[in-house]
Parts: sequence; structure tokens; C-alpha cells
Amino acid sequence: MLKQATTLAAAASLGACAATPDVTYSYYLAKSNTVAAVTQTIACNGKNEAIVSYAPPIVSTTYAADYQRGAIPISLHNLNSQWADNSFTMNLMSDGRLAGSNGTWTGQGQVILQAAITTASTALAFGAGPGPEAAKGKSPSACDIIAMTAADGKTLTFVYTNTAQPVDLGGNLTTTDIPLQPLLGSNVNSITGQLRKSGLSLPEKFVLKIVNVEKPDAPLRINDTTRAFPEYFTLQKTARVSYEVRAATAILSYGNAVVPRTDGVNDTYQIPITKAALFGTQSFALTLQSDGSGGLATSTYGDNAGTSTANVINVVNSGLTAAKPQ
Repeated sequence: MLKQATTLAAAASLGACAATPDVTYSYYLAKSNTVAAVTQTIACNGKNEAIVSYAPPIVSTTYAADYQRGAIPISLHNLNSQWADNSFTMNLMSDGRLAGSNGTWTGQGQVILQAAITTASTALAFGAGPGPEAAKGKSPSACDIIAMTAADGKTLTFVYTNTAQPVDLGGNLTTTDIPLQPLLGSNVNSITGQLRKSGLSLPEKFVLKIVNVEKPDAPLRINDTTRAFPEYFTLQKTARVSYEVRAATAILSYGNAVVPRTDGVNDTYQIPITKAALFGTQSFALTLQSDGSGGLATSTYGDNAGTSTANVINVVNSGLTAAKPQ
């Protein structure tokens, strides 16, 4: 009897030594950065008429850590068990966003805004004005202004964008119009002002307009609300934002983006993390969307408690047998 008690005490002591360190992980939630760009081209045709055209607008949404919301801690101490082997892995992105836990991360896969914007397409024309050569004592025509201000004397190209202030669509779900400003600012406004005085029809503003927002429920729900878990992952709900790129009231393009919600109104949910038990095998795996948006991709729970009382006795007896002196 004494030998049995000594063996069990030694096993308990070894199990306690196997506990993982008392550390706290931390990670950040995500926010979205959306940039839109419209390229406007103004040139004259063979009839000396000014033609305004637009390349297909570019709208790009990328994701980054939202440091303003603060870090979310996960305590490894709360997940430890002196009676079980423990293993816990957190995968983080370079800026501290959560990529997954006990899962395989395949990369950020973020969409990057094109540096070069093509001006080859001329799908839309907003108006053309007559442009005879400026007669003495008369105001210059649109084509005269183009000849005087364009680098090649033939074509003006302007880019309107919000690159200086990318918009977090997930935190601006009620914003309807996001203004797009000319890259060259006052120079563009001066030239377009002259063109309007010549009679050329140009839109007064360009906007990224939010036309619809959908807020789906969280993809996971805890049914047993009375059960307490040692730790939880806090994840973000997402929103599907539909938008239009407009030149005044004319629609140049439309699309949608799925973004992490940052509006602060019930915009997060929790996923419980299980704790190791004395017998059996329990597992937990979490993987987030590879685009870096913070959306849930997979969540897996495993529980193999198939260790009977007879098996437990066999484990103890095996230890006793091995401990017998020769």
C-alpha cells in the first residue's frame, strides 16, 4: 500500500512540473482601410471638341491592427492543468492581429492598391463643348485651355482619391458620402474651374457612396450560458458594405466589401477555449480568414474522453509494476 501511494505522489509531482509557463498572450482586433481612385481624362478630338472620359474606378480594402481599441489578453495560466500535458499556440500577424490558434496560417493575402492607374478606358462621357480657337478678345475654349495647361498640350489627366484619409468602412456604417479629392489639389481645381467657364460640363464632386449595409449574426453562439470557461477569444462581427463610386450623380462603378465591424455597437463575440482534463484528449483549433479581416474561417473542438475506469487502473498498475525492485 505504501508503494502505491509513493508511486501516485511521484506521478502527481511530475505532472505538476510539466505545466506551461505563466504567461499572457495579447492580440489586436482588425480595422479596414478603404481607398477609392477615379481617373479623369480630358482631351480634344479631331473636331476640336473637348471630351471627358473615365477609367474604371479602383476601390481597394486592406486590413490593419486597430491599436486604438487596445490589446486583448489570453492568460496561459488559466488554461494550465497539472494533471495533463498542455500545448497552446497562437499565430499572430506582423502587426499583432490574431491569425489563428493551434492552426496553420497561410499568409495575409491582403489586396494592395494598384500604384499605376490606367487611363486607357473611355467608357463614359459626361459632356463635350465646342472648342474653336480663341478669337481675339474672346474667352479661351476648353481645347485652348488644354493646350495651354496639359504637359503634352493634348491631354489632361486628373486622379481623385481619398488616399490621404483611408476610410474604415466598418466604423462608418452610417456615413453615406466619402469625398474623393484631386491628388494635385488647388492646381486641378484651378484648371477645372477654367474649363467650366469655357462651357465644358464637369462634375462638381466625386464620392464613394455607401448605399447598403448588412450585419450578419456572429458565426458561433454559446448555447450553455451557465458554463464558465477559463478563457475566451474575442472576435469581430463583420459587415457587408455595398458602395458606388459617383461623379456627381452619375454612377461610375459599384461593388461591395466585407469588413470587420468597429462601430462599437455589439460588434464583437466570444469563442470559449477549453481546458485540459485529467483523462482523455481535448483539442481546440481556430483559424481566421486569410485576408486579414479578422473574420472566423474555422473553429474546431475535439473531446475524446474514452478512458474507462479499468484503463485508469491499468495505467496505475503499469506504474507499480515498473517500480518494483529487481
